[in-house]
Amino acid sequence: MKIHTSPAVIESDALRANLLETAENVVIDPELLLLLDMMKKFKGLYSSLESLLYEICHPFRNWSLILPVFRSFVLKNTGHFVRHQEGPTAVELFARLFFEAINDSEKNETLLSLIIEAKIAWIEKTISLLEAGDLERFEKPLNHIFTMMREFEKGDGPALMHIVQGQHPMKKVAGHLLAFSARQPTSFDYRPIAQLMRAILLKNYEYWLLEDDPMPWFLERCGILRNDFHSEQLFSSISHESMQKHRDTLVAIDIESDPGGGLSRILDLPAHIDIVRFYKEIPERLAKIDSTPEEEGQGQNRPGDHFV
Repeated sequence: MKIHTSPAVIESDALRANLLETAENVVIDPELLLLLDMMKKFKGLYSSLESLLYEICHPFRNWSLILPVFRSFVLKNTGHFVRHQEGPTAVELFARLFFEAINDSEKNETLLSLIIEAKIAWIEKTISLLEAGDLERFEKPLNHIFTMMREFEKGDGPALMHIVQGQHPMKKVAGHLLAFSARQPTSFDYRPIAQLMRAILLKNYEYWLLEDDPMPWFLERCGILRNDFHSEQLFSSISHESMQKHRDTLVAIDIESDPGGGLSRILDLPAHIDIVRFYKEIPERLAKIDSTPEEEGQGQNRPGDHFV
């Protein structure tokens, strides 16, 4: 097997600086050489990946510099790896690198958030490229990823909260994965993604339950009448009472005997991004409550009708 040591031609300024400062002879992890082998017929991609892997395998790697290049590479080129016969192994290897980046960056919350967002974007891109016949072939690496992500729940680090509040919601990813079962029967095991989504939503509701309950807060400060039907409907969607009901519903969902059905019911519950949207809609809906019937149009939907 060819041993890849520091390249004679270094394309990356970051790697060049790192090598000069540390005088390290970088060797690419032998397990990662499979990724290079998969790209050997694409000269440009091979060169870019080789340089990237040298950066990643440097003992003093800097994820702040690596991440933008890594994210761009995997999102642009995932299709080449997915279509390869060793595609599932490639997914395992890229997932391993993302987890390493997360572990290395736990103390830098800004960077950690960017890594998790990139990882979820890559998972979604990977799933979007799969055909129905590919799903079972990629079941093992995908479910390993979901299981490892759920492990964040057991630690004291902020990783799970970044998944909960991230710009790239896991709810959307889970929806894409579940859509395969709607098109045709599949033996894919949805239990790991259902368990992960339950952990994410539990963390979500716990977060909102620790915040001030918005209904009494607004009633006290904004002079809204307690018996105002429209106001009560408006704030009920984000009240502690609703969050507790969602939490109780979530806990009661059976994902062991029917993982796919359980996941579908979990996805019907509001995630963090949904609740944030409810909050953002409140000012406009409050204005409608105060408007005259002529201004808002008689017979139209009342404020709060779109909230559950």
